[in-house]
Amino acid sequence: MLTTVYRWPRDQKLSISILDRSHVLLWFRHLKDKKLAAGTQRTKILNFRVYLRWLYDNGHLDIEPECLVRASDMPPMPLQLPRPLSPDADQALRLKLARSTCLYHQALLLMRQTGVRIGELVSLDFDCIRSDVHGNRFVKVPLVPYG
Repeated sequence: MLTTVYRWPRDQKLSISILDRSHVLLWFRHLKDKKLAAGTQRTKILNFRVYLRWLYDNGHLDIEPECLVRASDMPPMPLQLPRPLSPDADQALRLKLARSTCLYHQALLLMRQTGVRIGELVSLDFDCIRSDVHGNRFVKVPLVPYG
């Protein structure tokens, strides 16, 4: 990482001692133009700020690193949702859970079939299966406070 910190100013004919915010913004643009992943850019920027802090603490830089690299400069991380199971894999999982005698497997199957959350699952009473006036059976889930 530091090789890019050293190489980029040299290629731009800049001295680290005269570095200002406009130069740092150019470096951010350089990182963005390289089409690096947001996490990689964040790592490089954080490492750069640590390097600037070292330069400042050792008298090689006159401006505070926090003025050069701000928290708002960090590229946002993309929201990555988990991929859903394929229908075949989902069916195979349900069958495997249904055939199992393991209590944990049965709990996972109950969660998948009813949509209860883990907090609701662990708070279920032993006799949580109820019947309505028509003979339909349901799971009585107690309210769980969140927050």
